[in-house]
Amino acid sequence: MRKITIMAILVLPLMMTSCTKAKKELAVKIIDSYSQAVREEDELMMLKLFPDIKYFDEYPKVDKIVINEMQVDKDNVISLCTLFYETGLGKQIEQEIKFLISTKDSSIANVEGFLTRKDRNSILESNIFEIFPELKPSESDMDVNFVKNQTIAVNRRFAYEYYATKTLGEKTKVDLDVSFNKYSKYGILTYYNKVKITLSITNNSDDTCRYSYNDNNFEYHYSFPKFSKTVDTSSGSSGYFILGPSETIYQEFIFKGEFMYPLDKSDIKIKPVFESINDAIKIVDKYCTEAEKQVILSGEENLWDETYEYSIEF
Repeated sequence: MRKITIMAILVLPLMMTSCTKAKKELAVKIIDSYSQAVREEDELMMLKLFPDIKYFDEYPKVDKIVINEMQVDKDNVISLCTLFYETGLGKQIEQEIKFLISTKDSSIANVEGFLTRKDRNSILESNIFEIFPELKPSESDMDVNFVKNQTIAVNRRFAYEYYATKTLGEKTKVDLDVSFNKYSKYGILTYYNKVKITLSITNNSDDTCRYSYNDNNFEYHYSFPKFSKTVDTSSGSSGYFILGPSETIYQEFIFKGEFMYPLDKSDIKIKPVFESINDAIKIVDKYCTEAEKQVILSGEENLWDETYEYSIEF
């Protein structure tokens, strides 16, 4: 029994040493592979080795990476490195980088040194974290936490606005009718007169909603008086109107004169708008599905350039 105990005491440190060595060797391999991927501008390999690099607008160039120190912490290896790079003007750049290597995932989990102190302070001071304070990184966090959390927060904001606009837009009923009198002139040409546009918009939600509109009436120069105009140009007008729950705005415009063609070059774009992001969040919480809410909270969907609007063409 005593021999077995002694054997266990002797073997355990050897196993731990062997395991630590294997983790360090894996970390070296990952860092070397990452260095090569950056040199070769192999973005697919870079993403495979460092998935969260997608959150950085830019990353350091690399000629070589020298590992100065390695520390094993459970399934992670912290590697303190010096990155060397020569600019196109021949200037030698040295940059201290800390890599957090996940031996479990065989990838770079985090870095420190990609962002400057100015970059980190700028992110910390961003107004976006006033909306989502739980995402604000701490001073001690590594760089991925800064750029990833900022991206998630910004994506959330745009997603809240998009889904809230889409939800209220789908609860808005728009009816358009264009009527006219068609007749022949000189026995050859077809003319139109008594052209009338009738437009009604109903807010079928339980909330008072503010709508923006952009009326590209081009050459016709008509206007709907119940819309509050903020801009009126030769090509159309834009502005807003407000509808309470189940309220309808009804308007019509009759064109004077006659035309050789019916109205076919005009459109009105209408969409709900919000005075603050908190108003959009309330709409999402009230009307959106749990699946849609999870998509928004994940911050993975980039809707920065997406917009939802109802287009009326005639």
